[in-house]
Amino acid sequence: MSCGPERLTVDEPCAVAESELQLTWAHACEHTSIGPFVALEAASGEPELRNTHMFYVIDLGDSGEDFGGRLRFVARSAGRYAFYADRDFPLTLADAGTELCPAAIVRGKTCLELQRADVYDLRSGQVITLVIGPWHESSVKLVVELQ
Repeated sequence: MSCGPERLTVDEPCAVAESELQLTWAHACEHTSIGPFVALEAASGEPELRNTHMFYVIDLGDSGEDFGGRLRFVARSAGRYAFYADRDFPLTLADAGTELCPAAIVRGKTCLELQRADVYDLRSGQVITLVIGPWHESSVKLVVELQ
């Protein structure tokens, strides 16, 4: 299955309760200034996004024009997870090589540091791979929150 061009992109949350997402959006935005901060190198290997409530600064290496990387995330409980991104970089989530389709991709309006939230329904213990790129900058930032 591929999400392709039919990926759901909305200006207002439709597949996600708006009040629920706005509350975690404000909370995620706080992490951009108060942390906790974690630096990861995603250009080689698959480092793990170990926790929600972290502001991850992700180094995509020094490959020149096409930066990218892979990360691993394990859902600690079943639920709807929002992956808040600082910019509109390509981000794909996969489970055992199969691309996952988001419940919603929401553009931010209230937090300058986080421009987009990709929202996914995940199972408890589900191991996913986040694929970033190709991107024109050498780093990106993410905050992961359980809704």
